[in-house]
Amino acid sequence: MCTCLRYTLNMNQQTQYFQYALWLAFFTIFYNAAEGLISIYIGIQDEALTLFGFGIDSLGTLGLIYYSYQKGKESFEKAAELED
Repeated sequence: MCTCLRYTLNMNQQTQYFQYALWLAFFTIFYNAAEGLISIYIGIQDEALTLFGFGIDSLGTLGLIYYSYQKGKESFEKAAELED
């Protein structure tokens, strides 16, 4: 027998948690972008390759997010075509 507690959320709570999660996701994306740009700038100014590389890595996450968004959009369009 499962001793897990079961907790169900009503629609208002689900909406609140979803909005909070979405806000955190956007905050993280913008923070990483700012962190990457600042790191690249300071890395170039100080000729620090590691700092420059860290900045490129931070901005690389933006590329992954865009790629994931495009793939998700394509798969959604393919699924919609199959339904027609």
